[in-house]
Amino acid sequence: MSVDETAAISPSGLGAIASEDGTFAIVAMDQRNTLRRMFAAVNRPAEDEDVRTFKADVAVALTDGATGLLLDPDLGVPAVLESGALHGRCGMLVAAEPPQRQQWNGEPRASRDAFRDAAWVVGMGGHALKFFVQMRPDRPRAVGGPDLVAEVLEVVRQVVEDCQAAGVPSVASGSRRCSRCPGLCCRRVWRSSASRTCCGLPASTAAHQVSSPAVPSGRRR
Repeated sequence: MSVDETAAISPSGLGAIASEDGTFAIVAMDQRNTLRRMFAAVNRPAEDEDVRTFKADVAVALTDGATGLLLDPDLGVPAVLESGALHGRCGMLVAAEPPQRQQWNGEPRASRDAFRDAAWVVGMGGHALKFFVQMRPDRPRAVGGPDLVAEVLEVVRQVVEDCQAAGVPSVASGSRRCSRCPGLCCRRVWRSSASRTCCGLPASTAAHQVSSPAVPSGRRR
């Protein structure tokens, strides 16, 4: 499908990435360096063209049964649109986080590229914006240092407000870490209003936000 063809998908809002009963079946294919490492682990070439071909092949194989396909803007979106691999009823989500992640003293630091906004997503044929952040909810604020948790919340607020103003769904996802076990056991996708604990510590309860002002509440699942 071309940019014009993806823009023509109806309905709009969350309906463009959901089934008629409001269910989401999203294929995540926005991996970049992670995908290259996976290829390298099985001795497969991982040049840009190899990654592009793989993403297009995934779209051909899976989007007939999916409601949405999440892609990176640099390789995934052009590969899928130029090849016409996206199924006609499947919407497209575009990853909008900066390609280079900032850090402060070795910890992830949230940031946003204002150019990668809702209008940018729509311009490349996308139907929803996805934004990834990392946060350690139990992190104490160091004297004289930045409040990294507050920065995450502020960045997500800006993303959601921009998408709301443009009528474009936004999906904020991420991983959280705790000071006791900074490994994979704490890197879980956040879920809204999900009270969880990790290593005996209370987890964050507000995280995964899906925002769209143009879709009836019955479709928000």
